[in-house]
Amino acid sequence: MPQCPFISFFVYLQAWQITLTIWSISHIMKTRNKTKVRSTAMSEWKEFLEKQLQNPEARAEWDAMEPEFAIIQALIDARKKAGLTQKQLSDRTGINQADISRLENGEANPSLKTLKRLASATNTVLKIEFKPVSTKSG
Repeated sequence: MPQCPFISFFVYLQAWQITLTIWSISHIMKTRNKTKVRSTAMSEWKEFLEKQLQNPEARAEWDAMEPEFAIIQALIDARKKAGLTQKQLSDRTGINQADISRLENGEANPSLKTLKRLASATNTVLKIEFKPVSTKSG
C-alpha cells in the first residue's frame, strides 16, 4: 500500500521536533553534570537517526531541513555566548520571550528583520550566504 506523502512528511517533521526535544534534554543534563545519562540518550538517538536516514526519502527530508537547524543552532549559540537568557534577549529586542522560545524550538520561522534584531541584541553580525552545491565526482 503506497504511503501518503503528507503523512510521510508529518512523520519526519515529528522526528525533527523529537530531535530538538532530545537536544534540549541533553543540554539540561549537561548543565546538571549528568553526562552518563546524556550520552546514553544521545547515543540511542544517534543510532535511531542513522537507521532512519538509511531511507532515501527520510534522508532527503532531513537534508532539506538542515538550513532551519543551522539557524536555530546559531540563534541559541549567539544568545548563550552573549550570556543572555531568553527573557533578557526578549527585553533587549522587544520580542516576546515565548516567541524567542518558539524560534529556538523550531516552532516558528523568523523574518529577516527579526534575525537582524536578534543579531544586534547578541552583539553579532547576521551573515546569510548562498553557496554553490557541491557535487561528488568519481
